Amino acid sequence: MATMRRALIAAVLALCLASDAGASRVVDGSGSDATRADPSVGSLGDDDRHPASESSSEAAALGAYVGTQGFVDKPPEPKGLPRAVFIHIPKTGGTTIELSAARRGVRLGMCAARCESVNNRCETFDPEQLYETQPGYGKCSRVHRPPRFSNGVVPDSFCVVRNPFDRLISEFHYNRAMPWNAKNKFEDTCEDFQTWLTQVTDVVINSKMVQCHLRAIEPGSTIDPDRDCPVAAPKGTPWEDCHTLPQSLYVAGCETVLANERWEEDVMPFMHKVAGVEPSEMEKATLYKYKFNGGEHARDGGRGALGGDGRREKQDGVFHGVDDRCWVQLKWETIQRVHEAYEADFRQFGYSAMPQSFAGPSRGYTKAHHVRKRAARLGYSLGGEGRKAGEIDRDGISRCLKPLKHTFLNALFQNGFIAPEVLMEITAAEFAGRI
Repeated sequence: MATMRRALIAAVLALCLASDAGASRVVDGSGSDATRADPSVGSLGDDDRHPASESSSEAAALGAYVGTQGFVDKPPEPKGLPRAVFIHIPKTGGTTIELSAARRGVRLGMCAARCESVNNRCETFDPEQLYETQPGYGKCSRVHRPPRFSNGVVPDSFCVVRNPFDRLISEFHYNRAMPWNAKNKFEDTCEDFQTWLTQVTDVVINSKMVQCHLRAIEPGSTIDPDRDCPVAAPKGTPWEDCHTLPQSLYVAGCETVLANERWEEDVMPFMHKVAGVEPSEMEKATLYKYKFNGGEHARDGGRGALGGDGRREKQDGVFHGVDDRCWVQLKWETIQRVHEAYEADFRQFGYSAMPQSFAGPSRGYTKAHHVRKRAARLGYSLGGEGRKAGEIDRDGISRCLKPLKHTFLNALFQNGFIAPEVLMEITAAEFAGRI
């Protein structure tokens, strides 16, 4: 029965994807590189023009605006090279980027906060990391809000996107670990995962504001998001601090779009250039374990959600029952709701609509050679006076995490999201009076 069901799902998805078959061409996010005068980048030839202008495919056109609408001009930096600005799309590896950079004295994202207590009301950040955010998402922490659409691309910005299926599994485990969900905590089962997915997708699909914003950022749209879209978020805490918003809302204002699935190829080299981070420091789970399941772990042949007691093998002291293998147990209606809620992400980045594909994006991300060129014109954003580029800042991570709520930090440590050595670093820095 299960085999027939999987075959039926595969057949239906194949039909759904057939119309996009001609749009499998990679959209590289090159934007208007060819028109930007930058001696460190050099001029680009015809081969680097954005392919969407040559295609009438709707899917290719949708992919065209994902971080590809060119650069926003700004006056040259008075000193040195311009600094990279990080747009943090939740559950794509952003905290690993922030903490790895902090260890090198570079303040990105939440580590650029200047508030005594960092929470959703903190609005004071290093000026070079500030960009205007879209009205309507004020209940979320500042670093998790999408950039303001009417401002176009944030100059010198970068972000990371991730397969929507993989991202949702990661968010489910994060959601379960948070102290504010203790009273309504979901169990680590495929059944509870399905219930949670229904709630999450309902909020995204039924939000008039989110749906209006998604239409507003489509190429050729005449919708003014500030004038035509409502600015009324659902009651309570919407989208779990913006963790479950479609990624397209962020990358509409992102200059360099990196892919989580291309971590070693693109993210590590980019961070080495803009923050002096060594590749070994950027390995997924060295500092912050944002990915418990999926990838090679879901194919390791161990007990999973479908075998034995329904629990995964123990990883770093924590068992996880929900992983990629849960998708084949879910109702077809639930998979359809994921497609509907994150349709823009699937289409713009070309991620497979089939769960468990383990494939990266086929379009909508910045090609490797453009990643290198853009990184070459960016410089470090150092957080300490007199610090040399790339020098280790032993208290960088501690200064970043200390302002966070203790209940939140404790939840991260207890559930294995943050490595134990990080807690030791914070304790040592506090004991010595350095932070």
